[in-house]
Amino acid sequence: HVSSVASECEYLGSVCFSDIVHAVAWAPTGKLLAAGGENSKVNLLLADRAFASASELVCPAGVLCLAWSPDSRFLASGGEDLQVCVWDVLQESVAFRLPKVADWVCAVSFSADGRWLAFCGYQGDAVQLYPIEEVDHEVAEEAPRSPRGLPQGSNPERSKARDSQQLQGREQTTAVIQLGGDGFQLKIKQIGETCEGPQGASARSQAASKDRLVKLMFGVEMRPLTMSRSLERSSRVLEHGDEVSSVVGAPSGAAFATACEDGRVVLWDAAVGSRGFEAKMDKAAVAVAYSNSGLYIAAADSDSAISVWNVRTGKEEETAVVDGEVSSLAMVARPQELLAAGTLAKTVVLFSVPDMEELVVLRHTGDVRSIAFAPDGAFLTAGGGTDKMHGLMTKKSADREMKSIVWRISEDTVISYVGSIDCDDIIHSVAFSPTGKLMAMGGENRMIAILLVDREFEKALTMDCPAGVRCLAWSPDSRFLASGGEDMQISIWEVTSQRMVLQLPKAQDWFTSVAFSADGRWIASAGYGMPGVALDPIEVCEASDEHHDQGAICGALNCRFSVTELQIAVPAAPASEGE
Repeated sequence: HVSSVASECEYLGSVCFSDIVHAVAWAPTGKLLAAGGENSKVNLLLADRAFASASELVCPAGVLCLAWSPDSRFLASGGEDLQVCVWDVLQESVAFRLPKVADWVCAVSFSADGRWLAFCGYQGDAVQLYPIEEVDHEVAEEAPRSPRGLPQGSNPERSKARDSQQLQGREQTTAVIQLGGDGFQLKIKQIGETCEGPQGASARSQAASKDRLVKLMFGVEMRPLTMSRSLERSSRVLEHGDEVSSVVGAPSGAAFATACEDGRVVLWDAAVGSRGFEAKMDKAAVAVAYSNSGLYIAAADSDSAISVWNVRTGKEEETAVVDGEVSSLAMVARPQELLAAGTLAKTVVLFSVPDMEELVVLRHTGDVRSIAFAPDGAFLTAGGGTDKMHGLMTKKSADREMKSIVWRISEDTVISYVGSIDCDDIIHSVAFSPTGKLMAMGGENRMIAILLVDREFEKALTMDCPAGVRCLAWSPDSRFLASGGEDMQISIWEVTSQRMVLQLPKAQDWFTSVAFSADGRWIASAGYGMPGVALDPIEVCEASDEHHDQGAICGALNCRFSVTELQIAVPAAPASEGE
């Protein structure tokens, strides 16, 4: 296990094989590790299951090199059989083989766009490039099915159900990069042979294949799940003595950080209900954030002063003041420790942590109500809109700038504008799922929208709420989403089926903040008129199949692995269908 903190780096163990291991490769999802060598096998290991063996691919000869396709669906291997084989890990079979060469293949790689496969070996001074593409094989329908949206670039006239993807060579020539005395030269040769994919698979076999894929990719069997209040643990209130403005979960364990109207910022241990770290601001604390590194907590007060504390030492590192009333804070540890502050002055101010050096001021066209980083720090989003009537006008014009703006953050912390997601009412809350694959946003239009990050924030589905949404929080496994707001109740949604699976007791006023604990055992909520944080014990349990229809989201997502990626496992509750 590696970390930017030296003391957190540790040896986990070793995986033993019967012969020399020549190649190891992580799947882009990070959930699978492939290993191959002289035993003529490729072993697929589950990272989330202590590297247990998930599958074994038998090769004709020793394996010297491995490479994953960008979507983690296909694995290329090469070696002593003088040939590159591309495996479909879902089917556990060879999708196709490239023509044999004169000597061993020593290196293979997919291009990041998934359109080229490159390899080289001991046969000469060349890198061979093969164009490849993924095709959908039409599946005979056993019963009428609801129509699905078509992927980008597909023919709308092809409306038959499609499921099994097959990787094959494109109908064109292959480039071979030849190293000559004058540098690189380009030679041309014909594409190699391909293997045809399965035809006419039954619906049952499709479902079994999907189940196996989810199990392979994420180490769980996705049974239909629901959530309920735990009967073994009691609800409690984390007493503050005044309204709590904001609550966030710590990145590990059962801890929460809170910001209170009395100016106190407190780190709580939910398991025992005790206070740990505590600090006092000069004015009412209006927002709090916790870095996913676990190193820093930040809070803002009503005078727009933002302070950062070191969680381990309790020391206040630095303070900065921004222009405009602070409405929301967010922190992330990658590409470096960063803090973002959203303001009602239509700005998002980005700071480095812990020195609180101002890096950039980003402009929103409306008041910023909520901000969120993607877990890997690749994106920052700010939702909001301008409402001078404070909610008294139900129909608002487009000039209120009711939208979420998304920025991309590069590895060297260069910020670039990605685009805006327009809405028909004020957005009060935005939240990325822990997997980073989904973004949720909700507001006064009584609706929660789920967007696909990897598909340029395409809207996948919506969930209708009884009243305006003021706060959102994802469960640690990205399977459940909690919402709260003007209906004075916390609702928990099972995202894959778009079902509301649990509602907590009603309060006397609106909820303004909600958070899951990192261990998934507690949900904390706060709102107007509540002198503390309500802490409810929760647990995940199996749902009856007739109440769990994943077809809705499968159709809405209509892209490889999107469902699987958002269904990463509730521990001890094994998996379901993916695409």
